[in-house]
Amino acid sequence: MYGAETGKYRFVVKEGRVEGGSGDHPPVTLALEPAGEQIGVLREGHLSLRLAAGFSVEQARELARRLNDVVISVAFVKY
Repeated sequence: MYGAETGKYRFVVKEGRVEGGSGDHPPVTLALEPAGEQIGVLREGHLSLRLAAGFSVEQARELARRLNDVVISVAFVKY
């Protein structure tokens, strides 16, 4: 059975090592933090986007600003 659930989240820049990270330079990630209604599956954890090596913190902040301007909700679809 199909089902969809949506939630309100904002993108926040996080610096430092994340589980599974590698290399000499800590990765930069964009974390999705609740900004209203949450998706059930994310209530017990979190979702983050690990950015490519060489992506600067300032670039990540600009990306987060842009995404926060245009993303109105996040959806989880169960198949």
